[in-house]
Amino acid sequence: MKEMHHFNELAREIKKSFEEEWHKEDRNFEDVIKLQKEAIIGKADAVFEFLEKIHRYIVDNDKMESCYPMWYENLDDAIFQENWGLAGLSEFFTEKYRECSSAKIIGERIYFLIDGRQRLMPQKIKKERRVQLVRALCMDDPKAKFDEDSIEVYMNDGTRITIYNECITKLNQDAIVVRRYIIPRYSLEMQYDKGTISREMVPLFKSMIALGYNVIFSGAVRTAKTSLLATWLSYENPILEGVIIGTDAELDLNKILPEAPILNIIADTPEKLRTIIP
Repeated sequence: MKEMHHFNELAREIKKSFEEEWHKEDRNFEDVIKLQKEAIIGKADAVFEFLEKIHRYIVDNDKMESCYPMWYENLDDAIFQENWGLAGLSEFFTEKYRECSSAKIIGERIYFLIDGRQRLMPQKIKKERRVQLVRALCMDDPKAKFDEDSIEVYMNDGTRITIYNECITKLNQDAIVVRRYIIPRYSLEMQYDKGTISREMVPLFKSMIALGYNVIFSGAVRTAKTSLLATWLSYENPILEGVIIGTDAELDLNKILPEAPILNIIADTPEKLRTIIP
């Protein structure tokens, strides 16, 4: 606890130093906001600028031996994540958890989906920091409004974050749900390796795709519906025209079939959907 107190003091000290420096430089407020929002969604140049300044401060002030929470990669990263980044949620985006497809913040608690089970992590995130995190995530999307019941935003790597505010949750049980796709390439053989389908389904599905079957993908949450759909579509004939209609940009068919003439339509409200499909 004593070590955490010293770390928190150092984080506040560095944050104050940065703010004073920006003020002294008379740096444009909008430029600072842009830098912060680009850093929190993972844009490399913005993150590097923060980390470089943090490291210089730590070295110049002889703080290299300071302790930091175990869920951060190093002291520089710890200061950045605590002050301007994703706080304890940032561990989800490290190499250690690259196979995890989902994470949740519920109140102060943080969970990672590990081996198909939600595991409670040791780090906590206080309400004040959650509010700051939500505001920062909303900064990059002009359509996202902080006071909405639920908000959906995307990180720079395509990770989807859904935010549920207290107006629709119990007191102090506001939630942030993180979803990302961990499959680097789409093939039916890989789906078999992952245990999603049986060996016999590989040639069967290839034949069905070649014959042009109409197929519905349905099932419970996290049963690989989107991944299997993406895999199925990757085998389609790229010279055929296609239309994909979705409520968000969850499935980017233009990346799966980059040469195909695909029209992506986002129908994010029932009204928009009705204008497309009467």
